[in-house]
Amino acid sequence: MQNRMFKNNIRVFFSYFLIILLSFVLLFFLNKLFVNSMIRLDNLLIKGFFLLIYFLFFYLLGKIVSIKENPRTDFFSFIFVFIFGLIVLGLASLSGSLAMEDNLNIIILPAQVFLSPYIFVLSIFGKRIGFINYIILSILFSILIGFSTKRKRVVHRYKR
Repeated sequence: MQNRMFKNNIRVFFSYFLIILLSFVLLFFLNKLFVNSMIRLDNLLIKGFFLLIYFLFFYLLGKIVSIKENPRTDFFSFIFVFIFGLIVLGLASLSGSLAMEDNLNIIILPAQVFLSPYIFVLSIFGKRIGFINYIILSILFSILIGFSTKRKRVVHRYKR
């Protein structure tokens, strides 16, 4: 059982990098769109749309988790990403500032890359990345992944 939980955590961890890649693609197209149009991120519908996209990313991340393990561990599949993100955020805070837009410091750059989904979601709400915001958003993402895995388990049970 522990081996499957470890495999699920590794699977989610590496799939999180796909979300990072999709974040950069989304930010690239968003930048191109905003430069060439009058649409701004201040619009409530645009904010809702991007929040929905990110919640969908993390919901779909729960679909890759194996349902062969104990159902009580469904909400712990995001633990490696959470711990690694805390380490990266802690190292970035050693530079003296967590302001991601200050400069491209060699210590802050890994945090900017790894935490880009967090930074984007928090920027929609006008918040900055910090330990408390990171923990709250990680719990929310973990719940989304857990609910997605629970739904996958229920659908699999009724298909048999």
